[in-house]
Amino acid sequence: MKKLSVKKLALAGMLCALCVVGSVFSFPMFGSKCAPIQHMVNICAAVFLGPVWGVGVAFCASVIRNLTGLENLSDVIYLVDSGRFKLK
Repeated sequence: MKKLSVKKLALAGMLCALCVVGSVFSFPMFGSKCAPIQHMVNICAAVFLGPVWGVGVAFCASVIRNLTGLENLSDVIYLVDSGRFKLK
């Protein structure tokens, strides 16, 4: 088993926190909220930490945003709703 890098873990935590705080700055587009800071941080995490850590940062930030109510679940509902872009 590989040794877990404390520096990578600390940077991943800071990037995750930046995603959550940056999600306050979002704008509505076609019924969903677009958060450009989230996307920028996800790209930076993938470049600086690698693809596995980048996916982990994105997943953790998304879960925290959903649990705190900063993000709505409309994106998931759109996928399940057979391609229709209207919520009933």
